[in-house]
Amino acid sequence: AETLEWLGIRQCPGVRDLGPLAGLRNLTQLDLDARELRLGELAPLTELPSLSRLVLDHLAADRLSEIAAHPGVTGLYLTNDRPLALDGLDAWKSLTTLDLLELAAFDDALDTLREHPRLTRLRLSKFPWAHRPTREVSAPGIREL
Repeated sequence: AETLEWLGIRQCPGVRDLGPLAGLRNLTQLDLDARELRLGELAPLTELPSLSRLVLDHLAADRLSEIAAHPGVTGLYLTNDRPLALDGLDAWKSLTTLDLLELAAFDDALDTLREHPRLTRLRLSKFPWAHRPTREVSAPGIREL
């Protein structure tokens, strides 16, 4: 527990209580298959003091605000089942990289990104090529798309 820096939990539907992970004080990266977890069960992850990279696969969330925000995470990587609204982005105080499947409400997402210049990397697996913003919006903080 004292030296573990990276942990991957995949295909373990019996894992429901993430509280014991709080003892992993030096864990910097967690890759978690969240398909069997309710969103509230992710809250203990905020107790990991060294966590900087969080990967949540098969996440059942429509809104970023549904995920317990970790103030130290710089990279959040989500494979969610539905397009994700970026509400609550300001709660992720250290986030610089966001990788997700698809954005909900593209115009709103652009507004949110413009308001959070600390977010410099955005990766979308399903880029909304067919959608043009209804008004001119820029997100000058984004350096990598």
